[in-house]
Amino acid sequence: MMLQIAQRIGVPFVLLLLALAYFLEVRGQREQDLMLIKPVFYMLAVLFLINAATDLWDILRKKNSEAGRVGEKESLKKILSFAALSVALVAALPYAGFLVSATLFIFFALLLSKVENKLILYAMPVCVSLALYLIFVYAFGVELPVGFFGF
Repeated sequence: MMLQIAQRIGVPFVLLLLALAYFLEVRGQREQDLMLIKPVFYMLAVLFLINAATDLWDILRKKNSEAGRVGEKESLKKILSFAALSVALVAALPYAGFLVSATLFIFFALLLSKVENKLILYAMPVCVSLALYLIFVYAFGVELPVGFFGF
């Protein structure tokens, strides 16, 4: 049961820890940096608690289900694959840049999620990466990593 709980709340917990680390890092710096992370951190904290509570309830409800045991191994593989994909994204960011890294990350995440629609599989990574780039660079004024391609 503990493995099942760790699988279901592991990724959200890591995201919450990363947001907490950034929140603590910028706490004594510019007020503008704190304005950006405060709502995100509080939203992540609330969503994590809701997610953990509903997952725990679901696990306790289906504790003796055979289908849950079969899905456990598949879920662990997906979580570990997604974690490896996230590490690859962080490693590739300084070299390939945000646009290339984010596009490949979203593409492989969709493949991992077994998306079969070709339009979604090929168009969504490009559109989402471009939208995020435009939002961060032009709306927030955040400088994103630039790779050897120049973007």
